[in-house]
Amino acid sequence: MLVRFLNLHRKRICAIRREAPMSHCSLETSVPDWVVDHPETLVVFQELEIDYCCGGKSLEFACQEQGLNEHEVLRKLRKLIGENDE
Repeated sequence: MLVRFLNLHRKRICAIRREAPMSHCSLETSVPDWVVDHPETLVVFQELEIDYCCGGKSLEFACQEQGLNEHEVLRKLRKLIGENDE
């Protein structure tokens, strides 16, 4: 079921990107977009018990829901994908 969701979400993202290319991932990026664009981040979301497949919540909102420091989570994700903090 997760694979089917990710495939559907990937198609939606590809359609959106044809209109306007997506910039780097940020706190405003939805958690499902993080997982679609960077599948290696899935393990972090699972470890932190952040819902990565439903609702399309921003990373910032999802972290706040879990009582996590959103900037620390962002740093961890960016390090994992090899993207420098800005």
